[in-house]
Parts: sequence; structure tokens; C-alpha cells
Amino acid sequence: MVKAKDKIVKRLGVGGVLRITSDVKKKTKFWKYEIE
Repeated sequence: MVKAKDKIVKRLGVGGVLRITSDVKKKTKFWKYEIE
């Protein structure tokens, strides 16, 4: 798991990773809202 993340970080750079993590957080919040 960690190795895969390291590969992604090297490819996209820190900015790309931050953008993806923020997108994931938005989706999880949306899903939680949908479930409730």
C-alpha cells in the first residue's frame, strides 16, 4: 500500500496527491450524506 502511494507521489508530485486526497474526502463526505 505504502509503495503504491510512493509511486503515485513521484509521478504526480505533492500538489497532485493533495488534489486527489481532497477529491476523495469530498466523495466520502457525499457518500456518508447519501447513506444517512
